[in-house]
Amino acid sequence: MDRRMVLAATAALGLCTVMAAGPAVAHPPDGDPPPPGMHMGGRGLWGPGKVEERLAKLHDALNLSPDQTAAWETFAAQAKERAAQFRAGRPDPETWAKLSAPDRLDQIAAKMKERQADLEAMAQSLRTFYAVLTPEQQKIVDEHFRFRGPGPHGPHGRRWERD
Repeated sequence: MDRRMVLAATAALGLCTVMAAGPAVAHPPDGDPPPPGMHMGGRGLWGPGKVEERLAKLHDALNLSPDQTAAWETFAAQAKERAAQFRAGRPDPETWAKLSAPDRLDQIAAKMKERQADLEAMAQSLRTFYAVLTPEQQKIVDEHFRFRGPGPHGPHGRRWERD
């Protein structure tokens, strides 16, 4: 057998092994996925109470003036609304299990479009709030929303700084 054929067959076998092991690694042994917002031990960005906790921490760090309060309240309300929509938008596991693979991908694509629109709206909300901040406060916001990139938790790592 040609050396390239052996390499291709070995790569295909390795890929099939990884794909077959994926579901076993992705869920606990009992097969139940973790409750919403409780992935990574409940430290997820959208976990119950996490958004409010992070907003309170940011609010305290910013030491806002009275004329900045209205902009803060608008930003915080939109952040809480987006988080609630994110948590509520998760598919029902029973319904999800009944879908065909193409239907699942269609739903994932539709959800990604919704999330992109939400992220764009949230970015605009942050820009509006950011514009009323002092340069020192802007640095605090920059640090709060700092992107860390790959880290110790695999190739994707912890993308956003978490508490």
